[in-house]
Amino acid sequence: MAWAEPLRTVASCSEQRPVTAADAFKIIAGAAPIIIHGLINGEPRSWLPDGVLSGNHSVRIVANPTAVAPLKLRRRTLVRPAELHMTLDEAVEALQDDGRKHYSYVSALPLERVPLVRDALPLRRVLHLAGSRLQHANLWLNPAHHSMKSALHYDGHDNLLVQLRGYKEVLLLPPEAHGLLGYTPREDRMYSFDADASAAFPAHVRRSAFDGPTLENHASLDVFNSSAGGEQHLTGEEEERAQPSAETWQSIAAHAQLCALRPGETLFLPALWSHAVISHAERRVMEGGRAEGDEHSSEAESALPINVAINLWFYSEHSTASFDRAIRPPAAGWPHAHYCLAEALQHTGRLDEAAARYEAAIVGMTPEAPHWHDAHLNLGSTLMGVGGDAQWTRAEEAFRYAAASRPTFAASSIKLGLLMRRLQRLDEACEHYAAARQLAPSEADPHLGLGSALAMLSRLPEAVSSLERAITLSPASGTASAAYNSLGVIRDEQERTAEALSAFDSALRLRPGWEKARENRKQTASRRQLPSRSSEEEYVYVEECGQPSTIS
Repeated sequence: MAWAEPLRTVASCSEQRPVTAADAFKIIAGAAPIIIHGLINGEPRSWLPDGVLSGNHSVRIVANPTAVAPLKLRRRTLVRPAELHMTLDEAVEALQDDGRKHYSYVSALPLERVPLVRDALPLRRVLHLAGSRLQHANLWLNPAHHSMKSALHYDGHDNLLVQLRGYKEVLLLPPEAHGLLGYTPREDRMYSFDADASAAFPAHVRRSAFDGPTLENHASLDVFNSSAGGEQHLTGEEEERAQPSAETWQSIAAHAQLCALRPGETLFLPALWSHAVISHAERRVMEGGRAEGDEHSSEAESALPINVAINLWFYSEHSTASFDRAIRPPAAGWPHAHYCLAEALQHTGRLDEAAARYEAAIVGMTPEAPHWHDAHLNLGSTLMGVGGDAQWTRAEEAFRYAAASRPTFAASSIKLGLLMRRLQRLDEACEHYAAARQLAPSEADPHLGLGSALAMLSRLPEAVSSLERAITLSPASGTASAAYNSLGVIRDEQERTAEALSAFDSALRLRPGWEKARENRKQTASRRQLPSRSSEEEYVYVEECGQPSTIS
């Protein structure tokens, strides 16, 4: 038995086969996990045609000393698997190798990195359900010979988990059970790996430049049957395994659900529901209340014997019900739930509501909380989007709190620079961008912001130098596109028309359809027949778009 004894007889999650798109959207609005049938159509062999999981695309494969990842060690430390890079062919071969002393799998590989896989997948209905606020679409590959386990945690997005080959068991606990599960802030670390050394995982290193806990979405509760044995541990480090009282276990089990996910099925996993996952490559009787023998099993298993799944993290355009549930009693005192709801509202354009939720999150946090810095940074960005003197004053205060909490991070200086530009306090804007450049000299955004502010002060040679540096540092990015647009405006003001047009073309090549760059180019081109620019025409230098931070 894979699960801890008190969890083996809990309820199974519901199943539905929606008839219309409206039926499917009602599932999302219901804020409860449901196995959805009928989103993946076609024959099982068509889901991943022969040869799709092959190629020389570079992918990330992770290696771990146990079948459970990430490991939660004593002293509030979380250690993620080591990361290795290889081709997709090599990764698939590694997942079929039963001779390795460690545990490997492909974790959260963005689908855009494997276009052949992306284009072959029958995801049209699933993508429609996720909508235009899709945040990430990832491929997961688990090995043929080991059942991999994902330890208990929650995510800040709604999730559609699509099973294509193999099977998953998913333990689910609602937000109301959050206080029973042992959530605590943790330092985020990662194993180093040396396959040839006597100790394959000789050490682990901090992942963040910030010294202190940066995670709070991983629970201490060990939901697996750790006494079952059969797993080789290669580090000797003492794991943290919370052992609740019998009464607490009874309360946890009363809230819990087990979902057995088979090929061709999709699980809607609401945001902020705690979950742990076991991935099997082969068919077996699972503890989620459903035995082996579904209609697609034999066909799906006859192909490559590894576990293949896709997950889509998204913010629903139609409902924040998953988040709303997490901020009601008894989970109402959960600051990170308010933070996650604020992110969802910010991404869907409900800025006034987002600002209120960020402020509610901050009230419940201390300055040592993992998301204290990001909550202030995102609050400031949201208030800038709302606009108005009072909001801009509050935004400046929020950015300064963020800067004080992490003085070595450039993000708050960049945001203060942008705000000062909006307020036409251009000398101050330059000071903040220069400070950000000092903190992060290899990042393009401080150079972009400084170049745009200098241009507004008519310090054009300095502006050109800063913008060109931004392009050099990140030549194929949205930052480079913005820098080219500002560079085009400067060259037009200098009456260097050919260079201006070339810069606008470069901006549009990197960001096709960008209306601002297109209009700037049109005005510049029309001026070839005009002696001078009309005083009524106005160019606007680019402004960065503030994006909210994501939870780990």
